Amino acid sequence: MTLLLLAILPFALDDAPAILARLERLRFGDAPASRPATLAMRGHFQFTMGAQARDEPVNGPFEILFSGSKVCESMDYGSFGKMQRGSDGTAVWSVHPVTGVALVEGNGADTLKRMLEVTRGVTWRSVYVAAESAGTEMLDGRKHHVLRMKPEKGEPDRWWLDAESGLLTRWDVIISDMEGKPAPVHVEYEDWRTAAGALRPHREKVTMGTAVGVFVYDSIEANVDIPAERFAVPDAVTKAMEKDASKLGVQLQEHEEEHVATIRTKARREEVGRTLATLLPEVMAYLTDVHAKTTGPPFARYFGEEDGMLDLEAGLPVAAPVAARGRVQPGLLPKARVAMTWHVGPYTDLPHVHAQIDAWLREHGEVARSGRWEIYWTDPGLEQDPSKWRTQLFCPIEPRR
Repeated sequence: MTLLLLAILPFALDDAPAILARLERLRFGDAPASRPATLAMRGHFQFTMGAQARDEPVNGPFEILFSGSKVCESMDYGSFGKMQRGSDGTAVWSVHPVTGVALVEGNGADTLKRMLEVTRGVTWRSVYVAAESAGTEMLDGRKHHVLRMKPEKGEPDRWWLDAESGLLTRWDVIISDMEGKPAPVHVEYEDWRTAAGALRPHREKVTMGTAVGVFVYDSIEANVDIPAERFAVPDAVTKAMEKDASKLGVQLQEHEEEHVATIRTKARREEVGRTLATLLPEVMAYLTDVHAKTTGPPFARYFGEEDGMLDLEAGLPVAAPVAARGRVQPGLLPKARVAMTWHVGPYTDLPHVHAQIDAWLREHGEVARSGRWEIYWTDPGLEQDPSKWRTQLFCPIEPRR
């Protein structure tokens, strides 16, 4: 029997889900992990840009705040300035003393949100869609299981878990550098201690090229009061959004098919705002109830107008099809050629923006199809100034002949 167990054990230890299940039992206990309503992580860091002895390190405090799907991170570089980055659950932004103001989009946004969620301390399945073994390696004289962690989009990350302790000791991820080129980042974890209801690393070493940052957590607190304005998009970011949006004009793009959950109804044009304020919370409540993963901000799609009534649907994109329940139905945003543009300002301006799209299509010999949609990147409950509301507009167009 002993020989049989010894023969089976190596295969069991190479099973990625089993290895990750052991990590989560160590971190969260036998009960399923429940995410705190809020989490405040504060500490100090030392950051060195280069490998030369003359490169003076930068020291200062840092803070990472979480509330639901919102996050805000700040680092004080002293005389060099202050770095801030965060997400309101949809848009991802950063303000850096070197690289300036940026709205992070695409794979860069997905990677940054994933990094922040791992820092928050969540179950692996809430961040990745799959995990597989990549064998074992020795790190610092200790055997480690190497796992290939696959996100929904982008390249896989790699995790190294200590075979004896079961804890995560290293994480490799690809981000974009200052020139937008892929750059590997190595994160090493140490000093695992219990804080805010879970076992968490209290020291992280982050290496990107010759730059090295060491972060030490002095306090980690769950379910603390955090003012809502701490998660507001900074004015500098909003102004950059307005500037970029005004330059974009109308662009032709290829839109990939997306799964969505929506409610379809009819409403008079002057009632659209109130209608969306009813439909979107209903869809979100259903998706929360069934633990469906959303993949973007809310949207509304318009199919035409008859007798003064707009035929529309409103909802959210989801990672996988959902079952119909009540008024909520599964659906798709189509794979199609689209004309896309941005608008920063009140929603009452949107009909005028659609008219501008139509004029652009006529000028360029394109033909619109039914079913244009709007994506609402700004939460009016968080940002109450309509002049800062950011909307992305899509109009499907006929295929090229």
